Amino acid sequence: AVNTLVDIGKPSRPKFQTTLRELDEIVFAIINDRLARPNENEAEHDLLDMLLTARYEDTGERMSVQLARDEVMSLFIAGHETTANMLGWFWCMMGREPEAAALVADEVAQILDGRSPTAADLPHLVRVNQAVHETMRLYPPAWSISRRALGDDIIDGYFIPAGAVVALSPYTVHRHPDFWPDPERFDLERFTPEQEEARHRYAYIPFGGGARKCIGNQFALMESGIIISLIMQRFRFVLAADHLIEEHALITLRAKNGVMATAVSLS
Repeated sequence: AVNTLVDIGKPSRPKFQTTLRELDEIVFAIINDRLARPNENEAEHDLLDMLLTARYEDTGERMSVQLARDEVMSLFIAGHETTANMLGWFWCMMGREPEAAALVADEVAQILDGRSPTAADLPHLVRVNQAVHETMRLYPPAWSISRRALGDDIIDGYFIPAGAVVALSPYTVHRHPDFWPDPERFDLERFTPEQEEARHRYAYIPFGGGARKCIGNQFALMESGIIISLIMQRFRFVLAADHLIEEHALITLRAKNGVMATAVSLS
């Protein structure tokens, strides 16, 4: 089996509208089905349940179906591409770094013993967490972050006029030798508690930082850890030797020509 990540380019407007209608049909069907049978299944006390049962403090009303759809779409669209790109780079690094891959795989096998992971397992999957963070250090999906200055300011001697757009690059910060010894090397030990405590708080910013830090950071780490733990129990990926993997910095950082690999079943 071959796992390929490719750039699909900008969709045409008719194609976009058709795809949007298909997504709406799926999302509205899920929401309406849940509304039709509230509290029927304890397992469905999830994020959608929280959205549908939440009430406004001032009116006591629930959000409309349309607003619930908008919230679900935001989570779906904002949360899938960045995580998918990170996972592509993750399997790329596991293919390039067999020793690190073996450490991660051994941990998954020992802790899970063949069962499916849950969110409760994630704090114990230390190597998985380290490998995810080290992958995002080298290949942060949000490779560039920009902010508009609300007023005049001076940053490190440079005058920033009101209204100017200030851009910073996590990709560059994550590879800066002042913060990261031998920055191009993949090293799980960079994310031990001791190393993290000793490092500048803004030396690692895959989700941004401060008051505007991405609200989905914990969700992204949770879904990544669960997906990785599921897959590593069943497959190993061997990178295609004749395929060049290049960085392509669009809105997110992806592999220009995809990540080509053979999925080798462990069963």
